Amino acid sequence: MKKYEKNLLFYTTKSLPISGIIVSAGALLYFVIYQNNYTCAAVLYSFIPLIGTVLIALPFWILVYRIKKGNSH
Repeated sequence: MKKYEKNLLFYTTKSLPISGIIVSAGALLYFVIYQNNYTCAAVLYSFIPLIGTVLIALPFWILVYRIKKGNSH
């Protein structure tokens, strides 16, 4: 069970935000290079996946911090 918990925490704290960065970078490249759209709205729209994945991962970052803090004492 510990291995499953470790893999779940790794997925939600590391892999999920990295995938958000990749999707946001792809969206940004699409809007800027392919569509030639340099507006603020296009840039903000391309960062929605990153913001969403960070908000999903935030509680798990707090959980990992509390686990590490509890194990150090």
